[in-house]
Amino acid sequence: MEDETQQTIEVLVVEVKDKLASVTEPIEENGNKEEKESSLDDGEFIKVEREPVEMKDRFRDVEVNVEESKSSNANLKNEALSTEVKLQECGKKYETLEPNHKKLQEEMVETENNFNEKPKSLQDTLEDHEN
Repeated sequence: MEDETQQTIEVLVVEVKDKLASVTEPIEENGNKEEKESSLDDGEFIKVEREPVEMKDRFRDVEVNVEESKSSNANLKNEALSTEVKLQECGKKYETLEPNHKKLQEEMVETENNFNEKPKSLQDTLEDHEN
C-alpha cells in the first residue's frame, strides 16, 4: 500500500523548484527509466517522494487556513481601529467632565459645611432667647 501512495521521480536539482511549483496533478510514471533519464538534460539527480492526493489536500487546507487567518486579521484590525476611536472619544469626554466633577465636589463640600453650621447658629440663637 505504501508503494501505491508514494511515487518516486527523478528531476534535476536545478529544476526542482520549477517542477514542483508547476505540478498541479499527480505525476504518473510512463515509459522506462532510460527514457526518463534521456528526456532530462545531463546533471545531478535527486529523488523526490510525493504523496499527490494528500499533498493537494494539505495544500488546500493550508490555503483555506491562510484565507481564514487573513479574514480574521482584517476583522481584528477593524475592531482595533473602532476601539481606538471610541477610546479617543471617551478621553475627550473625560477631559470635559473632569473639571465639572471637581467643581461639583467643591460645591458639595461648601454646602455640607453650610448645612453643618446652621444647626449651631440656630442653637446659639435659641440659647440667647432663653437667657
